[in-house]
Amino acid sequence: MVPRRLTLTECAALLAGARAVVGLDTGLTHLAAAFERPLVFMVPDTPRWPRYRAEPYWLERLESFGRGGRMPEVDAVWAGLQRLGALA
Repeated sequence: MVPRRLTLTECAALLAGARAVVGLDTGLTHLAAAFERPLVFMVPDTPRWPRYRAEPYWLERLESFGRGGRMPEVDAVWAGLQRLGALA
């Protein structure tokens, strides 16, 4: 689901109740991680070595994608959601 334009408070409420989140390296993706939502985290333009400073490494249910400036294929994201147990 892609929601309409929301306030930050509305975003927080939506993310807090999400079954899983797929997103880019943004504050909202990190907010989803703070709510401990299963997360597919995409950072295609960031080299692997500093990503550990960018991705929510503390999150137990995390799949991280992105290498060489390319977004992951839909099948890879779908498989990540399955590994996270988010597609029941």
